[in-house]
Amino acid sequence: FAYVDGSSIEAMGDLSITAKNQAIIHSGVDAGAVAIGGGLVGGAASGAGTDSVNRIEVDVIARIADTIGDGIIAQDVLVQADDEAIIRATTLAASLAASFGLFGGSVSISVSLADNTIADSSKALVDNADILAGGDLTNKSRENSDISAESQSVSMSASVSICFSLAGGCAKAEATIE
Repeated sequence: FAYVDGSSIEAMGDLSITAKNQAIIHSGVDAGAVAIGGGLVGGAASGAGTDSVNRIEVDVIARIADTIGDGIIAQDVLVQADDEAIIRATTLAASLAASFGLFGGSVSISVSLADNTIADSSKALVDNADILAGGDLTNKSRENSDISAESQSVSMSASVSICFSLAGGCAKAEATIE
């Protein structure tokens, strides 16, 4: 927050009321699993999972309100709120299962999830204020949020036997800017 509330100001030059948010999240999550089994009856099972949840929620507010006396007197008056929230997220899950024997099987599963949200608000307000600007009165709000999310899942399974081999993977990345 940047605000002038219940005040009066007489500036010799320009007056700037500026609120700025530059929140940044860099997130990286990796997981891996390996299973090897062997024998007359061989079996192997492996699983790996990642889950990355990132959230930025900030109210960015610049405000002039409820001035008293002569209010605000200045050359140029700027009321500005800037929001520049950034999320960079990567997730990776890798799983490998291998078995060997006369009879056997292997199962490999991997899951990689990424959930990223920016729920910011940006407001520049002039409310119930007397302002005498000799030049410009500028009231601006800017929202410039960005999310880059990558989710990868790798799963491999091998069986050298009379039986089965199963591998499965799931990757999901969500990005929400509200």
